[in-house]
Amino acid sequence: MEMKSLATATASSHAYQQPVATGEAFAYDPRLEPPNLTVREKKVLSLVCEGLSNTEIASLLSISAETVKSELKRIFRKIGVSNRVQAAVLLVKQGWI
Repeated sequence: MEMKSLATATASSHAYQQPVATGEAFAYDPRLEPPNLTVREKKVLSLVCEGLSNTEIASLLSISAETVKSELKRIFRKIGVSNRVQAAVLLVKQGWI
């Protein structure tokens, strides 16, 4: 990453960013900090980590399975993963749960 790009990315962010060594320069890795999730997103994610399906989560939270699916897409985007297994592993590995 070029230093100009890094400076631009850093300047455009309002949150503290922890640097990570990448070989050429330091880059921000959002997975090193606890995610900024809503209360419901945290609840959905904790239920995913318990192994519940979207249908089971929907039933427990009195929401539709489609809403759970939307919540999960938003959560995955926020924490930088592609699926529920990666999310669970990341949360355990980082000590967020």
